[in-house]
Amino acid sequence: MRFAAGVALGLSTFLCGLFLLRGALRSFEGELRPLLERRLTSPLRGAAVGALAAALLQSSSAVNAVAVALAGGGLLRLRQAVSLILGANVGTTLTGQLAAFHPGPLGPAAFAAGAVLAFAGAGKLRRGGWALAGLGGLLSGLDLMARALQAGGTGAVHSLAGAGDGAALLTGALITALVQSSSAVTATLVALAEAGILAVRTAVAAVLGSNVGTVVTTLVAGFSSGPAGRRVAAVDLAFNALGAALFLPLLPVLLSSAEALSRSPGRQVAHAHTLFNLVTVALVLPFVDPLCAALERLLPKR
Repeated sequence: MRFAAGVALGLSTFLCGLFLLRGALRSFEGELRPLLERRLTSPLRGAAVGALAAALLQSSSAVNAVAVALAGGGLLRLRQAVSLILGANVGTTLTGQLAAFHPGPLGPAAFAAGAVLAFAGAGKLRRGGWALAGLGGLLSGLDLMARALQAGGTGAVHSLAGAGDGAALLTGALITALVQSSSAVTATLVALAEAGILAVRTAVAAVLGSNVGTVVTTLVAGFSSGPAGRRVAAVDLAFNALGAALFLPLLPVLLSSAEALSRSPGRQVAHAHTLFNLVTVALVLPFVDPLCAALERLLPKR
């Protein structure tokens, strides 16, 4: 019971911080929109902006949904929206890296400093304070989950611990589709691996699945955003599903690369997540233009 309460408290704190950070950054929309229009001039730049936005928001789902909406409204061309989505897949891996580095007292300190700025400041300073407080909540939630998982909880992941690669991938996809936060799922898997509760290989397979499960938000947004939005959602689904299918048989190679970067089990999971997204984006990015042209033929406006 104490373990479940600790995980629930940590996850709730994490999600509250995530939503607060996301809402605070959305208040800067007036400043961000002109910047996006100037920066999204090539697939590489679009991917860089998508990675930065997802790293700040800690939600690739939010960035992808915005890309779908902007494409559906005619504000972004298909190649620009696809580039944003590719970059967002890389940017969202920051959560796993933060979890692997054990933020500890940094979270409460950031939350306290942000709260002071939010209540004492004005204008951009106040909005920046809310963003900092949200980041502090996010970091505090990560630390609380890690502490609870290290204290116990083998029974909570018993079924996943004994699962094969395919079952772990499907479980990660299902959990993420329900929670709609691949960041929270990845952070939890990093903590489970670090605590020795979950094998690194199983955690990495589940992380690959979380990349697929997070597409649900994009699909929902795509179906209500016209033909252009549906094309963007189709790219997101195909990219994540095919990437996970490609890397599942290559898990030993991915694990070896992660082990070469760190001996810590939690960091190995975080590094594997980052490497997976970097490699898949690097493979697709040079072909964004022909991919978009083919998609426009397969999914015409009618």
